[in-house]
Amino acid sequence: MPKKTYFNLDEDKKLRILNAAKEEFSRVPLLEASISNVIKIAGIPRGSFYQYFENKEDLYFYYFDTIRQNQSKRFVEVLKQNHGDIVLTMKTFFSETIADTVSGENAAFFKNAFVRMDFKMSNRMQPHHRPHSGSHPHFGGPFHQNQKPDFDVMGEIDRSLLTISSDEEINLLMFSLMSPFMKTINDYFAKQREGTEISVEELQKEYETMANWVAIGVTKRKGEN
Repeated sequence: MPKKTYFNLDEDKKLRILNAAKEEFSRVPLLEASISNVIKIAGIPRGSFYQYFENKEDLYFYYFDTIRQNQSKRFVEVLKQNHGDIVLTMKTFFSETIADTVSGENAAFFKNAFVRMDFKMSNRMQPHHRPHSGSHPHFGGPFHQNQKPDFDVMGEIDRSLLTISSDEEINLLMFSLMSPFMKTINDYFAKQREGTEISVEELQKEYETMANWVAIGVTKRKGEN
């Protein structure tokens, strides 16, 4: 997280720094990024940078978390539009997010993140541990384990549409629907490196298929054809 001095800056200066972060981390992966480039783009002295952030990793993950915050707000919007249908919301939201990840304004940033993903980045982005009872969703994608959401996702869910009811079970469902999203994006960038192009529509269909497997199941019941 940025230091307190960063949050005391005026909005214009904070925006300049974030835009500089976006430009540099979209140009190259984190390991190759240069603080010199960031401060040049932002128009701030090097000393000032270290008054605001510990290092380039601190700035990188802060920028990444600003993207998460926007995703979180959008998630709640979709949940409300779908009248609390959490399964439909997860499928709709992540289908939408796939398009944004591979072709939206942060596509170059995400490409660099996935192409050069190390353990720290993987741990930050992926659903890496089981949610605990009574918690908010706190895995990769629109939520993060250190993020304190300012909205009540659980309170917006219509549980009458589900065969499960506890927060623990719903968190596990959301956790399970997040995993296919990460796999879909990983596969996209891996195939892109190999020279294989995949359309957004193909990615969305792939995710929709896996999400349906989670939500509906793949095992036939006795008597079914």
